[in-house]
Amino acid sequence: MPGTNVADRPSTSGNGLFLALLAAVGLLASLVLTHDKIEALQAAARGETFSAGCDLNAFVSCSAVVGSAQSELFGFPNSFLGIVGFSVVMSLAAVAALGGRLPLVVLSGLQLGASAAIVLITWLQVQSIVVLQRLCPYCIAVWVVTIPIFVLTTRTFLLRTRPAARATRLLEDWTLLMVLLWYVAVAAAVWFRFGDRLWA
Repeated sequence: MPGTNVADRPSTSGNGLFLALLAAVGLLASLVLTHDKIEALQAAARGETFSAGCDLNAFVSCSAVVGSAQSELFGFPNSFLGIVGFSVVMSLAAVAALGGRLPLVVLSGLQLGASAAIVLITWLQVQSIVVLQRLCPYCIAVWVVTIPIFVLTTRTFLLRTRPAARATRLLEDWTLLMVLLWYVAVAAAVWFRFGDRLWA
């Protein structure tokens, strides 16, 4: 509509609902990972070996990832960050889905959090694929939702702060393609590292 600010487009409600759904999936995966971590610690205290329900083979193993040092980057389970982060995203996205407009300071905080999350997730992807050479299905679920959360949050932030910038227009026009290409890059890294051993 002529004269309508690009940051106030009617797609905001739809984006908010989609972000809320993504965050809900991430929250569920984080809760499962937290449960598995607690079970693993309790098993270790009893001198037993913990086996998660998503241990499918030697390379797809939640137990191996949950029990690694990388799963406690800051001295506590990374999944705690997921529980807090996804809860915040889900709450703010619900506000947007209902037609609310987030204050710029809140949107800036969300952008900062999403940026930190994508950096952490990228590091964990490298650790999982290259160093540990183990994949965790629930960790992958977190990867899958964090990528579009970051892209959509960045698009919303740029539309609010730099609506006329070339980067903003590029991200707005090619949002889906950027997410899909990101998925392809991660999937390619997994395939080149594991190949058909994933189904061995």
